[in-house]
Amino acid sequence: MSDHAKTPKTRVDAHLVTHPINAVAYGNLGLIYHSRGDLDRAEAIFKQCLTLFQEIGARPRIEQTQARLDALREQRRQQAFTSLSETH
Repeated sequence: MSDHAKTPKTRVDAHLVTHPINAVAYGNLGLIYHSRGDLDRAEAIFKQCLTLFQEIGARPRIEQTQARLDALREQRRQQAFTSLSETH
């Protein structure tokens, strides 16, 4: 399969296989999962990304990734609230 035929997720996964320490790729993969509504997987990937950025001391990226985790958690709270409201 050519690179042009691969989906964005497949290209990122392929990059992770060849460069497993690439925190930016993890962040991109987390964004893909988040945009598809897979919040559990997105959170796990963002946590891996955050750990890698912390290991190299990339402060702006740490803050960015933490903000993404915070937004994801807020989205979960909103979904839980909406779901609870709909049942009552």
